[in-house]
Amino acid sequence: MNGLFLGIALLLFATLANTKEKTFEVYDNKVLRVCSSRNLPFSTTNLSGFENKIATFIAKKLKILRVEYTWHPLGVGFIRNTLNTNLCDLVLSTTLKNGLLLNTNPYYQSAYVFVYRQHENLKIKHLSDKNLQYLRIGLSNNTPPLSVLLESGFDYQLHYYPLLVDNRYYSVQQKMIDDLLAKKIDVAIAWGPSIGNNVQKYANKLQMTKLKDKKMYFKISMGVRNGEIELKHRINRILRKHRTAINAILKSYNVPLVL
Repeated sequence: MNGLFLGIALLLFATLANTKEKTFEVYDNKVLRVCSSRNLPFSTTNLSGFENKIATFIAKKLKILRVEYTWHPLGVGFIRNTLNTNLCDLVLSTTLKNGLLLNTNPYYQSAYVFVYRQHENLKIKHLSDKNLQYLRIGLSNNTPPLSVLLESGFDYQLHYYPLLVDNRYYSVQQKMIDDLLAKKIDVAIAWGPSIGNNVQKYANKLQMTKLKDKKMYFKISMGVRNGEIELKHRINRILRKHRTAINAILKSYNVPLVL
């Protein structure tokens, strides 16, 4: 699971009923089985994503020697076809109140961000800033900022990017950055964890700032199958005790944390 699932999750959780906790446990104490998708900077098969690093850290603290991944494309059906078919036991990032699984406590909070060419030093902090009406704005479909901008009448200068793609072959975040550098758009609005690592590769050319709209802040938790209460509690203890170490991993990928 990764940060791009946020748009789909936000569409789903409002209509899902909370599932009561049961008492059974089916996870394997010898291997940590992670449900994931190939999508940098979150996770990928060469284990270079920040969720890969966090999974390895969690496994070490659980005294589990091996981490295995079940790979599945993001979107509707991700949880049903991975976690809930017992192919894997842990989703590394999901929004709270996702009734399809049992959430851990949040382990970080992040925000949508503005990304723009550094030398232009745009004075924008909110989606309601009047300066936005003069800018060509790039953002993905079916995301919270898009809904706000459409309600405000910004549709005529929006440049749309897909939310869910096969990230082995196409990076939406890199395409946004390429378009910024080519001056095809003036500002990109994206989920911070998804684009931060790309931005830091262009530190002398691009500026990234968190939106100040608190409705654009989201807490991210991990998730286990409904009923796996003991695993949830074990994960929660690790998240609480080792928050500083986990934050260090996130910061190394330029994830904009809201503390």
